[in-house]
Amino acid sequence: MNKSFIFYLAFFAISLGSFGVLDNLRQRNVELLELAMIVAALVCMQRRRDLYAGALLATAALAKLLPFIFFPYLLVKKRWKAAAGFLLISIIIVIATSVTLGWDRYQLFSKGIASSHGMITLEKLSGSKYLCEISQTRGSLYTFFLSFFAKIDMGTYVPVVSYTTDNFFIPNAVFFIVLTVITSLTFWSFYKTGSRGNYFLEFSIISVLMLLVSPRTNPHYYVFTLPGFLNILCIIHDRFKEYNIDLNRQRIIIGLYFASLLSCGNLIPFYVYDKLLPLKNVAYHYFSTYSLFGIGALILWTLLIYIYRNRCLLPLRKGLPAGYTGT
Repeated sequence: MNKSFIFYLAFFAISLGSFGVLDNLRQRNVELLELAMIVAALVCMQRRRDLYAGALLATAALAKLLPFIFFPYLLVKKRWKAAAGFLLISIIIVIATSVTLGWDRYQLFSKGIASSHGMITLEKLSGSKYLCEISQTRGSLYTFFLSFFAKIDMGTYVPVVSYTTDNFFIPNAVFFIVLTVITSLTFWSFYKTGSRGNYFLEFSIISVLMLLVSPRTNPHYYVFTLPGFLNILCIIHDRFKEYNIDLNRQRIIIGLYFASLLSCGNLIPFYVYDKLLPLKNVAYHYFSTYSLFGIGALILWTLLIYIYRNRCLLPLRKGLPAGYTGT
């Protein structure tokens, strides 16, 4: 069978078989529009249309806040025009919203809503309260850590969660430590490559990172993993040796890649899991409650940052241009 045919088949299977994509279409969420803006900003960055890139990223960020993580990325990469465009459009949208709608109506400014959405408080820093509760409707990297401190009964449609501790300092601290490590490593890598990095890889990494840093992440948010999955698929399709990866590591990457795909609800429809698992609820409740989406995103980030290291950082250490693939 033609290798290109298999690649395109896998490309469409991952794109159209993604639970994040399907759930966005079913619920008519705004995340697909945000993803389109991020992809458009990526194209603008590659074509040196920095003001447009910053404006698109700002619009995406003010639609659902998570893409605000792209602003420090622009600063680290020293894309000053893009950062200026980001700030300019943010100010315009904030003022226009204040005049027409009024920020006092914004739900996240309500203390109860803000706290339930993972807003950091002194109670959470001290460990007397969790950052975000375990739920069958959402799962994040944080709730993955928290699930080790809870008993979960999956025998009912709505899983019954009972916490085994009254002090959540350990899961909260573990999350903050992991968050600090992955965020620092990400931006340090981007800083080291400067303007010579790979924008497709960098946008893919940042899109996954913004899911990992949020304690409260709904399953349809994981549509932002799509650039990362497609990026690695393209690398698998190309010759692995161009990325300085030997055969054994190739096998590990492919294995982890499929583990990440399945954890994030790609390729296999959830009703297949419903037939395999002895559960009374739908399979995505199981994935969300145990936060398999979150651990799948962490695996994907690890693969992407490893490839970025081989693709962009190692050539620079050897005095070669970032992305050098010569022998």
